[in-house]
Amino acid sequence: MAKPCERCRMVVRQWEVLQQLEAGPKSLDQLAGAVGDGGVTTRTIRRDLEALQAAGFPLYNDRDEDNVVRWRLARRGVTPARKAA
Repeated sequence: MAKPCERCRMVVRQWEVLQQLEAGPKSLDQLAGAVGDGGVTTRTIRRDLEALQAAGFPLYNDRDEDNVVRWRLARRGVTPARKAA
């Protein structure tokens, strides 16, 4: 079987990020270890989160009681927000 192209891997990875966040808040380190082949950097995850936010997904971050930044997906789920015409 042929390896998927880079763009395909990026889309799959971003979908995996959304699935991880739908299950609950995650740090960048947790996301990097859970998506793709586990060899993704936190910098890549940060770029993926920025792209997903730009696409309208309701993502935000905050610090937990241990002062760790965790990313969250708003309760609306993985459907991006639609702008009114």
